[in-house]
Amino acid sequence: MDVISLEYEADYIGMMLMASAGYHPRYAQIAYEKLAIQDESDLFSTHPTFVKRIKALSDANVMGKALALYLEALNHKSS
Repeated sequence: MDVISLEYEADYIGMMLMASAGYHPRYAQIAYEKLAIQDESDLFSTHPTFVKRIKALSDANVMGKALALYLEALNHKSS
């Protein structure tokens, strides 16, 4: 697997873990939106751009799964 694929996988897993812990998955996107505003230096040249990462996390299937986990976590907290 290449580095970029691993980064996307890490983003996906991170968002699913956030959602499972009861944090709204949109927070992952917001974090990347804030980072995208800053200048992307050569430090991240081997990584996907923040804009591409936001797009990947915004995918309907990905966000749908994350929202389902988030709602499940909220239901468990209120039980």
